[in-house]
Amino acid sequence: MRKMIMTYLLLICGIQMSIGQDLKIGLLFDQFASARWEIDAGYLEKHFNRLGAECTITVAHSSFDKQVSQAKELIEQGVDALVVIAVDGAHSQPILDIASKNNVLVVAYDRPILDDRVDLYVSYNNLEVGKKQAQSMVENVPEGNIILINGPVADVNAIQFRKGQLEVLKPYVDAGKIKVVEDIVLDSWNEMEALLKLHELSPDFSQIDGVISAVDWFNNAIAEYLGSSEPLKKIYTTGQDPVKSVVNKIENDIQNMSIYKPIESLAHKTAELTLAKINGKKNLKLHTIQIGENSFEGYLFDPIVLNKDNINEYKALLKE
Repeated sequence: MRKMIMTYLLLICGIQMSIGQDLKIGLLFDQFASARWEIDAGYLEKHFNRLGAECTITVAHSSFDKQVSQAKELIEQGVDALVVIAVDGAHSQPILDIASKNNVLVVAYDRPILDDRVDLYVSYNNLEVGKKQAQSMVENVPEGNIILINGPVADVNAIQFRKGQLEVLKPYVDAGKIKVVEDIVLDSWNEMEALLKLHELSPDFSQIDGVISAVDWFNNAIAEYLGSSEPLKKIYTTGQDPVKSVVNKIENDIQNMSIYKPIESLAHKTAELTLAKINGKKNLKLHTIQIGENSFEGYLFDPIVLNKDNINEYKALLKE
């Protein structure tokens, strides 16, 4: 019996390894300025390697031209697929042009690429992220002055976050219950840029009841602007992509909620679906995802709201 079990396990391992045997995957990252993306890179490499595929990681440092050049180099090196965290998802057609000419699969990871030639899009429901942030705000600040801080329009996710936020806020704004004092759209996801923009606009936070920050680190910029995190205890703040330090902030009312998107689940599913696509497998239970005028096959996870009520359930899962 034991021999049969061992034979079965070896067979299963062999099947798993053969899924990606001799396949090469190019991982094209926008930047590593946020620690989050290094975590993604580690998990993607782990799960592609587990399935027998080899990975090459490149980082464009937020340069669109560099990312296009890196895509070309990886294709020349013989990769079977590109997993792309796009610098500019609305204008990444040159990457699709090169890939389609060379029969290389293109997977949009986390951020959508607005091109119908994308073979696969794996992410969280980013419209829902914005809706959950705004819903949390109106439940806790049904009336008052608020600020929105979102990332660059080059990142289609940032557009989706803001769209979801505004959909929920609209009836409150139309009724005169909530006033959006500042609707800030930054040119990058950089915390320092958020701080510089706050100094440029000089909002009076003594008159602000809430801030919908698209990501957690924008709240760090607010604390820096105010000279302390203490004033944030009087302002309802949202966020996204929490790390362990956010647990303490939520427990002490310095930040009130965050959107958690488990990264390993995203990386795991991306590796499995990418290799399945390369190997021509059918019935992958994908959905047709429509963003603007573009549609592509994909898989979306549901985002998770973290707040004081449930933070203890998740804090062991958060990275430093």
